[in-house]
Amino acid sequence: MPFQPMIILCSLAVITLVSALLWQRKRVSSSQTKTWRAGEVYRGQGELLAFYRRYGLHEPLKGHKWVRDKQRYLLVETKSGLIVTTRRVPVGR
Repeated sequence: MPFQPMIILCSLAVITLVSALLWQRKRVSSSQTKTWRAGEVYRGQGELLAFYRRYGLHEPLKGHKWVRDKQRYLLVETKSGLIVTTRRVPVGR
């Protein structure tokens, strides 16, 4: 009897993990084909670039941030999500 609740908890954890992984895969694959352009609104989950100079990027203005989304660096307004400019990621990065 004491093992039954543990089995139920483990199976719920596995189901939750699998559904989260499937959702992540679907979310990533749907945005992989998107090519971002200046003037569009970015609401993605790209990687925030805190060390922008390491990537050859200039310091963002106040209220802006550099984000990497797939093969593009995006300079995005923090509040609105408006893309100010884009840069292509060099090969090998």
